[in-house]
Amino acid sequence: MKTILSRGLMTALAFMLVAGCSSMTPFERAATCVVTGAAVGGGAGSMNEGRDAVKGAVGGALVGALVCAMIDDDDDNDGVSNMSDKCPGTPEYAPVDEKGCAKDSDGDGVADYRDQCPETPKGTPVNANGCPPDKPVVATVKDDDIDGVVNADDLCPGTPQGTKVDDKGCPKVQTIVLQGVNFEFDSANLTGQAESVLLDQAKVLEENPAIQISITGHTDSSGPDIYNKNLSLERAKSVRDFLVKSEIDASIFTVSGAGELEPVADNATRVGRSQNRRVELKIVRE
Repeated sequence: MKTILSRGLMTALAFMLVAGCSSMTPFERAATCVVTGAAVGGGAGSMNEGRDAVKGAVGGALVGALVCAMIDDDDDNDGVSNMSDKCPGTPEYAPVDEKGCAKDSDGDGVADYRDQCPETPKGTPVNANGCPPDKPVVATVKDDDIDGVVNADDLCPGTPQGTKVDDKGCPKVQTIVLQGVNFEFDSANLTGQAESVLLDQAKVLEENPAIQISITGHTDSSGPDIYNKNLSLERAKSVRDFLVKSEIDASIFTVSGAGELEPVADNATRVGRSQNRRVELKIVRE
């Protein structure tokens, strides 16, 4: 009988705490729960001929702490504890009222966080987006760099306004192999034909401004690796210098030499080696 009574008192503790602690601050509630739990638990333990008073007090304090922890939990992180939250499960970013329910400022039945027409006159019929059926829906997703790709999908945020981008929000890169741009034997000197091709390319660049152009020189596999790398770099510089003399802004260029490391054809054939001796422009267009 004493054991049953003891358990009954411990159960009553939970109801007492829930009823009396919900309006307190978390700190006040925690202290009250522990003290009250210890008192009730100790009283229940003392009924067993006084032998279990200490055990009862400790147990009661633990139960009190656990009850208060349950009261203070806020599973949906909306700032309203589970005990007071009348609308559990609201999205974390949704503004809520003191009951934990999503706000609906214009009273149209659509919560503010989903309402794309937040100032609809009272009584106006609205669709699922909170807008009158005849009003076009305005997207609320953000696209801070205004490139047509929303922030959530943009892998290159902050691209300059007006830059053409791909479906990931990154600038489009166009690779141009400068066909006909050849050099004198074993040197970085442009041939007459190469200069003619580059003049045409300069006109294209003038008419289509770019924010960055990388020029990369390539060679076939004939000769030592280090020699080929240096030669490819010097040839890339020659192309850059010619375009700058043709009144293209020098600040937009970067140059590099890949040597024989990036072949596009078989170096075992004469035709393949000819294709591998090339200069490429990579253009990021506005």
